[in-house]
Amino acid sequence: YSLRDRIAATGFVRVLEEVRAMGFAGVELAGLHDLSAAAFRDTLARLDLQLAAAHVPLPDRDDFTALLDAQAAIGAHRIVVA
Repeated sequence: YSLRDRIAATGFVRVLEEVRAMGFAGVELAGLHDLSAAAFRDTLARLDLQLAAAHVPLPDRDDFTALLDAQAAIGAHRIVVA
């Protein structure tokens, strides 16, 4: 959320690269910004960034398993529901 304007201006992957260049070791996620789960995981691995948590909307009861599966696909071990 705090980098949304920068992401809009330069792109999600570029901002992740900048964050890593600043010395950060991890990020919290609020959306994949048009990346597939595999591309997101690969980008974090390439940059040696850890995923600290993922922010997700409260799912419908029927969508809860799908949400957990999607978060597992990107390597999210902590999920913040808002």
